[in-house]
Amino acid sequence: MNLKRTIYLVVLLTGFAFQQAHSQSYTPISGVINDYTSITSILSDDNNNVDSVVVASSAAFGVGDTVMLYCVKGAEVTTIFDGPSVPGQDAQNPRNTGRYAFLIIEEVIGNTIVLNATVNPGIRPMGAGEMAQLIRVRSYRYARVTATGLSAPSWNPLTGTGGVVTLFVHGVLRLDGDIDVSGDGFKGAPGSMDTEYTAGCLDGDTMSYFYLNEELWAGLKGEGITDTSFHYYRGKGSNINGGGGGNGLLAGGGGGSNYSAGVQGGEQSTTCSPGDSLTGGGGGFDLGRNGWYYINNNTDRSDRIFFGGGGGSGTNTASTTSSDGGNGGGIVVIIADTILGNGGGIYADADDVSGPPVNGAGAGGGGGGCI
Repeated sequence: MNLKRTIYLVVLLTGFAFQQAHSQSYTPISGVINDYTSITSILSDDNNNVDSVVVASSAAFGVGDTVMLYCVKGAEVTTIFDGPSVPGQDAQNPRNTGRYAFLIIEEVIGNTIVLNATVNPGIRPMGAGEMAQLIRVRSYRYARVTATGLSAPSWNPLTGTGGVVTLFVHGVLRLDGDIDVSGDGFKGAPGSMDTEYTAGCLDGDTMSYFYLNEELWAGLKGEGITDTSFHYYRGKGSNINGGGGGNGLLAGGGGGSNYSAGVQGGEQSTTCSPGDSLTGGGGGFDLGRNGWYYINNNTDRSDRIFFGGGGGSGTNTASTTSSDGGNGGGIVVIIADTILGNGGGIYADADDVSGPPVNGAGAGGGGGGCI
């Protein structure tokens, strides 16, 4: 082959490759593309059997589906000062919380889903108070998010599902619209619907980090990664990454958190006599603090992702208006060769507090996460 023909051939092949790259058919995607079901058991402790999960309903799942196993919550919380732990942080035992794994379904037997590989070694059988969900993951060769956008149903603590958008794209994911899970994480405290508070001002002798729900001395805590057996829904101590409730008369709730700490709530009414000044709800614990959840090169404290914590609320008195704490942000997990921004974005913001309160204010939630 002479040089002229070689040059012609190179130009021809380059032009063909360029045309192929720009003539791919993009699958339009919008709305909710994932399916969800809560997990009641993780069977991963028997070396003689393949790993599997028991779910609430297997109806939306089939053999060959790619799934994401996500452990939503279940960390233990301390209610007393105990060594390095401060009330409202945790008891240094996150358990499965935040762990996740991608697997393929090998078999479906009733509501038992058999997986093709060993679950992430860090994911153990579920203990009391832990919650996890199984999410069906869609796969595409080329995909474009339409102007309508991509979303997830908000996290629902009653069904144990939602809050996550996840997808695989072999080639290019083009964002003609937004992927948005803002406010789809842990729930903010419902201050506006809370029981009427009549206790008046609190002093240091009656100030506590934790009250049971029926002990109406404080506002409500926002939802966090704490296990479901924790029933101290009131008081200024945080709910790990959920904001604490404002103590006393008209104190504000604390902000939810994720990697960084939430803000402290405002103090109780200036009409109260000086006493314990730290009456505002505690901000959610900063999960990124060194030595806790995010530790590089530590197999027990890395590779975890969390919903943003919900904001706490203040107390709700008669003839005044309270505000709810804001919801935390959800989670977006994308595995793609290329993500092409085309006017769209990816968002996992927290909700702000809506409406001006004339009472103890609720606080905003914590941001979610994108991978």
